[in-house]
Parts: sequence; C-alpha cells; structure tokens
Amino acid sequence: KGWAVGANGTILSTTDGERWQPQASKTTANLRAVHFADAQRGWAAGEAGTLLRTRDAGVTWLKSSVGVDANLHDVTFINENLGWLVGEAGLILHSTDSGTTWAQQNANTSSWLEAAHFLDLKRGWVVGQQGTILHTKDGGASWQAQESGTENWLYSVAFADALTGWAVGEKGLILTTTDGGATWVVQVSGQTSSNLLSVAALNAKRAVVAGANGLILQTTDGGKRWRIDVTGTSTPLAAVYARGENELWAVGQSGTILRFAGMGGGEFRTLLGGKE
Repeated sequence: KGWAVGANGTILSTTDGERWQPQASKTTANLRAVHFADAQRGWAAGEAGTLLRTRDAGVTWLKSSVGVDANLHDVTFINENLGWLVGEAGLILHSTDSGTTWAQQNANTSSWLEAAHFLDLKRGWVVGQQGTILHTKDGGASWQAQESGTENWLYSVAFADALTGWAVGEKGLILTTTDGGATWVVQVSGQTSSNLLSVAALNAKRAVVAGANGLILQTTDGGKRWRIDVTGTSTPLAAVYARGENELWAVGQSGTILRFAGMGGGEFRTLLGGKE
C-alpha cells in the first residue's frame, strides 16, 4: 500500500504501486507530507496547521488539532504512538499518543523547518532554512544545531544508519555525513541550477535524490558519483520513496507519479500525470 498527498487536500492511495485512486480528505488545504506507521494508521500534514489522521488505511480521514495554525511541512512517526511535526518559524511538535495531542519542543531556532528523519525513539534530524540542521539524541527533549557549512535552504534529510546520512537543498546541494552529523561535507551533484527537494537513503552506499526539472539522481558508492536517471518528465519532483533496494516512486507537480524498478539501470515509468 502507498499514499501521496498534494494541493487542495488531494490524497491518492494505491494497493499495488501501479493504480492510484483518490481518497476523501474533507479539506481544501494544501497537504505537504504523509506518513504511515503501518498499513492502517497514517497522518497527513499541510498548511495552516492542518493535520489529518486515519486508522483505516484512508477510508476515512479525520482532522486533528495541533494547537497552532502554522504551516506544517513534514510529519513522521517512529511507531504508532510517537511522532513529530515540523514547520515554519522553528516549529517542532511531538506526540506520544498517535497524534491525539501535540506538545511543542524547543528547537532553539526561528528558521523554517522543512523535513525530519528519525532513526529510532531517540535519534533524529531536522533540516530547513539557511542550512539549518538540528539533531536530537533524546527524542527531541533537546535539540542541538549541527554545522552544515552552507546558507542554502535544505529541503530533505535521510539517514541509512546512525552514522551515514544525506541532506539536499537548493542549487543542487548535496551534503553527506559519516559521523552522525558531527561533520557535513559537500558532494558533487553536477546540478548547480536545480533545487533538490527530496532524498531517500537505502543503505550506507545507496541513495536517491529527486528535484526540479524532473531530476532523479542515484548513487551506489556513498555519493562519490551521482548518476542522472531518465524520467521522461521536466515536472518538478517533490518527493522520492524507496521500498527495499529495487523499487522507487517519485511524485511531483501536476499529479505526476513515477515508478522505477531496479537500481542497476533503466527508466522511470509515468503512472499518473497531468492532474492538479
């Protein structure tokens, strides 16, 4: 099963990765992120404090209160109970009861926060405006800034394990770390004019990046070399998702959904496109 979200409350779902059907969100808010803890329980987050929750795989979506009306940019849960939301002006919210209630965590920043990634109950990273990278070792009870070495906006972060991760952002920026974020170094993407919007880490050697102009980059050597994949579209791709090491999906503007099978080569196939 899979889900994708977008403008005007759009939620699409699939049971086979090929055919996608709309689900009723009962909102017209633009949705920025979706996350499922298992096959039944999921959350979708978006503008003006919008948070939707389902316990039946999206047959019904219900609105949840987060206590703020700020734009929410990402939602992630490490299990059915523990989750985080990030958004504008340094906002980090944490739930311990499946998203029924939310409490604000102190990010010690006013930067817009774009994405969060948690490895387990304790260790997580958040990225955002002006090269902001935050790290927690205690589930967000405290957050510490990590030095990114850039002022570029960062849009996505993903870790393969406790040491190896990537963060991507504007002007083709790819950062990597092999020490849990104590140090971040730039990798050559070859894409200095394209914003990179999403990264998925498959393991310590394999990662996939999606971005503007239909761009997909993949590495199989930890980022020493990044290859461009043929996508057949110039549509901006906002998110990439990997299942295992051989299946990828990318979603983007105008309802575009692409699927790719096989890390060794090949092309993405367009499953859906041309819808707002």
